[in-house]
Amino acid sequence: MTGGLAAALVAGCGSTAPDRGVLRHSGVWYRAQPEEARTRVAAACRAEAAASARGAGAREQLRAIELDTLRDAIDDAETIIARQRRPLADVCRAVVPFHTPGLDVRFGNGARHDGDGTWSVPAISTRPYMIRGRIAPARAGTRLVARRMDGYTVRAVTDAGGAFALRVRFRRVADNTFTVSIDAPAAAPRKVLFTAICLDCLAGSPTPPPS
Repeated sequence: MTGGLAAALVAGCGSTAPDRGVLRHSGVWYRAQPEEARTRVAAACRAEAAASARGAGAREQLRAIELDTLRDAIDDAETIIARQRRPLADVCRAVVPFHTPGLDVRFGNGARHDGDGTWSVPAISTRPYMIRGRIAPARAGTRLVARRMDGYTVRAVTDAGGAFALRVRFRRVADNTFTVSIDAPAAAPRKVLFTAICLDCLAGSPTPPPS
């Protein structure tokens, strides 16, 4: 048993404070651990996020993250070999906002919830699209940033009813995925994925006329 794992197991016996020191390990170490030890890493991840949060409300939301869900998210993140040398603390910061409860984010304009925390919509690359949605509980002034992997970024602010609109243009590639970051007053950071499936980019599809 490695020293880091032994410390984690000791911390988990008769203690409510997870050993956050395990987050210094890499994904290579993490992938070699049994499920119980990986769950303890998820507990350390959750505790670290809560300790770093601003405000009691945000800390409460972060502490409510389901450990099994968070462990599975870390498992998924560590399947990419090129990323497995990062410290687990970096992975933790990347995945936690996708699983923070407290804010209900819903999209309109034909977007479909895919059941795994992501949303998708069919689109034509030559046409602008408005990512519309609503956040509950409603908070005026909630800031949203939609960022694509190529750096293209669009920003919006919610109105008093929690509604928002992000006007975007898509690239002519099959998958336009945006990470939508939500910064709401008194809430923990939240992120969702929004994917536009480019219909005119599919194999054999004719290029539509300019609109």
